[in-house]
Amino acid sequence: SAGERPGLAGLFERNGKRFHLLAVHLAAGGEKEKMDRRRIQWKRAHAIAASLRVSAPVAILGDTNSTGFLDDKGGERTFIEEEAKENSLDVSTRGLGCSEYFAPASAGQLIPSLLDHVVVSPELVKPKTARVHGYCLELACAPTKHKPGDYVRVSDHCPVTFDLAQ
Repeated sequence: SAGERPGLAGLFERNGKRFHLLAVHLAAGGEKEKMDRRRIQWKRAHAIAASLRVSAPVAILGDTNSTGFLDDKGGERTFIEEEAKENSLDVSTRGLGCSEYFAPASAGQLIPSLLDHVVVSPELVKPKTARVHGYCLELACAPTKHKPGDYVRVSDHCPVTFDLAQ
């Protein structure tokens, strides 16, 4: 659709095993229409992942802008987890405390959020290995009144990694 960011799919090989990564950047915003748009985008991503998974395991990853993941506002976490389960994928980032910070004017501080996800074929990753890095790790996903240097110079998002299965 107009104004949407295209995904990028790549086929990789490690230790003789092939896998696909589908990088996405979904619609931003906590308004209902933005959440509805993300649901449509998630369904498209899962359809693409299903076509890729025919030949090798797959991971959907990136900035999914899931503003309602931590508190399940608008049922966003429920939708993401159910959609993954229906497609035999796992939300490996569900246990992270945050992957990003935002600064609502009313809060007077930076608030942690979990916007970035890895939704993956279970056989592709080692279980419970998703990790957040950078200032999110340093702050242990706690609210802060001080903007970390990387928040200002680099991004409001922190790197998220996971370990591939052998």
